[in-house]
Amino acid sequence: MASYLKRLNSDLKSCAEAGIISSEQQQKTYGFIRLKREFRLSSVNWISIISGLFTAAGILLVISHNWDRIPALFKMAGFLLLLLAAGELSIRSDLRNVKSGEALAKVDVHRRGHLRIKKLVKIHR
Repeated sequence: MASYLKRLNSDLKSCAEAGIISSEQQQKTYGFIRLKREFRLSSVNWISIISGLFTAAGILLVISHNWDRIPALFKMAGFLLLLLAAGELSIRSDLRNVKSGEALAKVDVHRRGHLRIKKLVKIHR
C-alpha cells in the first residue's frame, strides 16, 4: 500500500506540474485516497494475524501442559521478562509521535522522577 501511495503522489505531482490539475486538487485527491486506504488490512495481514494467534496458542498449550515441571525460578523470570517487555512497549508507544526534546523529557519521567522532568522541559522549550 505504501508503494501505491508513493506512486500516486508522484503521478499527481506530475499532473499538477503539467497543468492538468491544480495543486489544490492534487492535495485533496491524495488526502482523500490516503484516508480511504489507511485502515485496510490485506489478506496477507489477516493470514499473519491468524498464524500469530495459532502460534501463541500452541506455545501456551505446551507451557500449560508442563506447568508443574517448570521450576519456580523460571516462572518468576518469565513473568518479570513479560513485565519488562510490557513496560518498554508502553514507553516506546508513548514516545512515538513526540519531538526529540519532549521525548527526552518523557523518558526521564519514567526513569528518574518528576524533579528531573521540570529541568529537562525548561531546557528544551
